[in-house]
Amino acid sequence: ALLLTVVIDREGAGHAVLTAVTDRGDFILDNQEAPILSWIETGYRFVKRQTMHDPNLWTNIGTIQRDPVATAAR
Repeated sequence: ALLLTVVIDREGAGHAVLTAVTDRGDFILDNQEAPILSWIETGYRFVKRQTMHDPNLWTNIGTIQRDPVATAAR
């Protein structure tokens, strides 16, 4: 399966990647990185992705943690 996935990249920005779900694990296809990497090798924080059964439904993978100092300044 190929699933759209929302991540937080190494610079802290939101980014969308494509997850290839295989019998050898989940791999990330990313327009910011040339090699295809396993999800754990990306250094990204995963937020949510499409479900395998319905591409119109999304499932949360993790939570976005905000810097308390930056949040207090708002």
